[in-house]
Amino acid sequence: MIFKDEQGAIDVSLTNSIISMFKIRLYLSDEFVFRLGSKGTNTFFLIEGKTVLVGACDPIFFTEKKYTKEDEQTELELLGFMHVGTHFGNNLPTGIHNYNNTRICHMVARQPTVMGIISIQDISILYKSFP
Repeated sequence: MIFKDEQGAIDVSLTNSIISMFKIRLYLSDEFVFRLGSKGTNTFFLIEGKTVLVGACDPIFFTEKKYTKEDEQTELELLGFMHVGTHFGNNLPTGIHNYNNTRICHMVARQPTVMGIISIQDISILYKSFP
């Protein structure tokens, strides 16, 4: 888990730093947190509520093609659920898994949900401060 050190103890300094950088956002039931194909580099921490992650099986979504209204007809598959304490971001390594900061799935709130959101710039600061 991101908040624990090598011995499994909670790293209080790191945890406080992460939480102080959160931008808090509330999502209502069935509201999209983000959509497949949208651009983004933020990491989302689930503070309260529940979300579902769904994605497209079609590899066309992982190209430079723009996501359009017609693409909503594409069959989606359930990828997973996020519960309190989990986090998600698709800041993937460069190379074969680099999708140019394009979201590779939908995230949808399944009940009123509170997220802590951290920008890629803040994550860079954390990496430098906590190597």
